[in-house]
Amino acid sequence: MSSLLLAFTLTLTSDPTLWFDPPVRLDPFLDLTIGNTDMASDGGSRICVVWDGWELAQPEMAWASVSLDAGGFWGIPQQITDSEGAGPAKVRVCADTSGVFHAVWEDYRGPEPYASYYSRSVDVGATWLQPNVRISIEGARCTLPDIACNEEGNLLVCVYRNWEDNGRMYSSRSTDGGLTWEIGTDVGDDTGPQFYAEVAYLGGSSFIAAWSDGRPGGGESTIFCSISSDGGESWLQPNIPVSTAGYPIQSTSIRIYCDSADVYMTWISEFTTNSIYARPYYQKSVDGGLSWLPEPVCVDSGDINWRRYGGVWSLPGGPIFASWCEHTGEGWPSWATCSMSLDGGVTWSAAPSVANPGTGEANTCALSGNQQDGSVYMCWNNQITGGVFFARGGVQESSPEAPDPPWSRITVAPSPASGQVRIEVPEEVQGLVQVIDTAGRLIATFEAAGSGSDLIWDSSGSPAGVYTVRLQSGAWSSSARVVVLH
Repeated sequence: MSSLLLAFTLTLTSDPTLWFDPPVRLDPFLDLTIGNTDMASDGGSRICVVWDGWELAQPEMAWASVSLDAGGFWGIPQQITDSEGAGPAKVRVCADTSGVFHAVWEDYRGPEPYASYYSRSVDVGATWLQPNVRISIEGARCTLPDIACNEEGNLLVCVYRNWEDNGRMYSSRSTDGGLTWEIGTDVGDDTGPQFYAEVAYLGGSSFIAAWSDGRPGGGESTIFCSISSDGGESWLQPNIPVSTAGYPIQSTSIRIYCDSADVYMTWISEFTTNSIYARPYYQKSVDGGLSWLPEPVCVDSGDINWRRYGGVWSLPGGPIFASWCEHTGEGWPSWATCSMSLDGGVTWSAAPSVANPGTGEANTCALSGNQQDGSVYMCWNNQITGGVFFARGGVQESSPEAPDPPWSRITVAPSPASGQVRIEVPEEVQGLVQVIDTAGRLIATFEAAGSGSDLIWDSSGSPAGVYTVRLQSGAWSSSARVVVLH
């Protein structure tokens, strides 16, 4: 059976319900895709997913795939990095409202042991700026950058850790859409080590940055934040404490989403002992980050499961969503999990939804959404069998009817293929099977008669690339992907 099978699922939480479409695999790589995923949307249907990974004997690179139709179809992954020595880590991405995507990552090409680099795509992911641009302090070790932009995309702010200044947070900014950069502004207080910054756009010329903080006397706060009201030219100091109730946190898990002056923050507590489990937490500011709730809200107390990474997103005036990867105990399988709050973050779903019940592995995940129709976007990487995946979700007022037939799936083999592709349709399932390329063009059409007999598509006359095989049976659908090589 092909490793690129995609199972139909419909997962419910409460009434209203949070559900996810079948997941779609974005990459055609044969090797394991090892890297962390991140995602950004233009507030509508244009989405960019980024990750770091390699294919066969090629060096590790940063990659991006873009969808122009809210995740229905995805472009062939494009290489962001331009150096075989880049060894990118923790690729992050943001988007403006015109669909220009901006990416940053930790880079190892030298001469510094590591630095922060930048690229952008102005043609919705078809090409990326090369040569890449170093945007951190020359000669300094600057790691784990994050990036945010204003709606027009001309104002960019990147925040990163400067190891040469006791691990203090610094920023660089661009006022011309990433063409030139002003480098090396201190963001954090000079009070002790700071880790894994997150940055978000507040509105106007204002940005907010937050990070895990190890300063002495932090009290109930292991997260601090700062605000820039001049587009990253200067930052508020002293920094502002964010209460974490004194619990240590997983530094890589901090995520921020801003809806005007409302700032939503999530993170995962550190897995330290058998009595303190890794759990997702939520904080909120209603004044642009100047003050925060006295204590965070636990999003999912759960069992003894190990949780990591995650994200937060909200529809203006609507539900708030928080995501994370959840492992069974301390091992596998693991799930791309999403919870919903309908009351501003006071209470959360009693049973969070799972976006990947068919694949069952999620090492890192990211969250975004569509402000026009309220769709929720999730992506994750599977570090066990490989692959980067995406699923689109949404909220509806009542439980949808169960699909007919339930829990069936379409599969394809072999993949990669160069000739005949066998399309396996579940027995008693009738419907239309279509083969579609990454540009959305219809390549072939078949009728599934319900006999369970395999359908055969001859791929020898089609260009090399990634193709989606989709079965539509009434209101139910299932899809798989096949890689064609010649």
